[in-house]
Amino acid sequence: MKVAQIMSIDPSSCSRDESLSSVAGKLWSADCGALPVVDGDGRVAGMITDRDIAIALGFSSRPASETTVGEVATGAVFSCRKGELLEAVLERMAARGVRRLPVVDENGRLLGMLSLNDLIARAPDLGARRILAALERIGRRTSPHRPEAAPAPFDAIAAATDDEAVRERILEYCGGVRGAPPTAWHLAALGGSQARYHPDGAPVAAELGSLSSLLSEGADVCRSLGDRESSLVHLDVDYSNPEDPAEPYRAPEPVFRRLEPVYEAVRAAFLRRGIHPLCLMTGRGYHFIAAIPQGTPLSEAVVSIGGLVPSLEARYRALGTPGALERGRAHEGIGRLLEHLAHEVIRGLRPDSPLPIALADVPPAPPGPFVCLDLSAYGDPLDERSVRCAFSSNQRSHALGIAPERPFVFTLPRNGMPLTELLEVRESPERVAALARLAPAPIPSVSGDSTSWVDEYLASPLAAFHRQYDLDPGSPAPSAWLESPSLPRCAEIPLDFPSPSLLKPVYLRTVAYVLWGLGCSPRFIGELVRSRYEADHGWGQTFSRYDPATRARFYVRLFCGALASGLEEPGDFSCDTQRQRGACPGLDCGHDLARFARKALSRGGPP
Repeated sequence: MKVAQIMSIDPSSCSRDESLSSVAGKLWSADCGALPVVDGDGRVAGMITDRDIAIALGFSSRPASETTVGEVATGAVFSCRKGELLEAVLERMAARGVRRLPVVDENGRLLGMLSLNDLIARAPDLGARRILAALERIGRRTSPHRPEAAPAPFDAIAAATDDEAVRERILEYCGGVRGAPPTAWHLAALGGSQARYHPDGAPVAAELGSLSSLLSEGADVCRSLGDRESSLVHLDVDYSNPEDPAEPYRAPEPVFRRLEPVYEAVRAAFLRRGIHPLCLMTGRGYHFIAAIPQGTPLSEAVVSIGGLVPSLEARYRALGTPGALERGRAHEGIGRLLEHLAHEVIRGLRPDSPLPIALADVPPAPPGPFVCLDLSAYGDPLDERSVRCAFSSNQRSHALGIAPERPFVFTLPRNGMPLTELLEVRESPERVAALARLAPAPIPSVSGDSTSWVDEYLASPLAAFHRQYDLDPGSPAPSAWLESPSLPRCAEIPLDFPSPSLLKPVYLRTVAYVLWGLGCSPRFIGELVRSRYEADHGWGQTFSRYDPATRARFYVRLFCGALASGLEEPGDFSCDTQRQRGACPGLDCGHDLARFARKALSRGGPP
């Protein structure tokens, strides 16, 4: 079902200039607990609840008739679109800790409201268990403290990054070594007092000369992955707990203790290849980063294995950035090498790892914490991807409204420092500034004459699958595979209603394995997903910034490559495991997902 089928139409709303007494009357008349706040054009600009009013009046001597909505309302708004699937919207409610969402059009204008009560009363297909689980997560997020009640951390962040040594380390990380200008293509910023975020949560690009102003507003400063002198190798290791997103911030030491075997395995995998990356501790994991200098044999080898779709090649040519096309090819080639490295790490850890490890954000079954070796940067254009700077703030918990007692931590080099001490230092602006005087943070260069990593990759089963994918003309299955009842509902729904489900790795993986099992080639599946991305399905800004063909090819190739090279275990793809992941629509469609994985393996097993 979709939002439009059950949402409340023509809801009550209010403006920022209305008094709280007026709003209280509207809440009473409408028999509801919250109202959207709209501007003069009908766009949603905030939310106000009966609890907001009660708390505001309880801590003020001013009467309700003299207090305006603008003084009380929550400015951060999460919303949904009428064409979205209810499963996706319920997950958003749980992740954001809200019981009601305004329904808006593509311009943010109010169309209706959707509440948990609507889902309970009018969407029986969701199942009581799923709704109760969402309600439990919402309660855990909003009690005992409201996230929006936490003080803004930006003054403390700005005070820390005003230190000369901290700014020098950030500039150093951006390639500005020994007084030279930064080699990064551009900067990007998250959060801060100006709330710099794209709707998808990505950082907003900024000019290189804006570093000082960004730091002064307490922004989380990132640098572009694009660089004038090198191609950057970047692997993101994230701890994820869908049932308790605040865990890494609330209890960082036990979380990072559990991450330690993964940290050691990734570090060892780089060292075996002669790469000594800079390792930064983030809010919930690590960034490993190194630079391959332009013009070296390794740089040329990486460029040679990188393939670009025509649309992305045209994009790089049009950028006007010197070397953009070569850097773009290197970016794609590095993604393939890191995929190979990630396979090695997962295989080595799997027998006795304390946590499940995934190549993408696909939760384990049964549900619980897991580690993601995040390669998603390599599914997007190089000019749109950035990475958080060393010694910058990590404001993710503040942005998502989780763990308000820890609204930020600093991103610091590990550099052999004891884990407990580093966890303490990253929460203290004064100690961060002291560390910046002792710990340089340039991105280390990889030995340019070592091409053994490329040779090792080219001899692997994964590379054989990549070559097969690249050369495949993209043939569909010989049967009418797209007609129901050929497809299970968990694969049919993302194809029929792609936004936002087809952006989620768990659904994209389902589509890839089911269609491969039906006889479609992985290349054809990638083209099919691309066609959905390129059509108007209410994607918002997503594909005005990213490249549909590149993202579709990357994820389909990633999942099918894991199955073809023997990394993915067929038993992990079944109706039961998909139900545990919350990726089953809850309908008995009569299909057996495990059969599709077995058939896919029989058609494209390890080369």
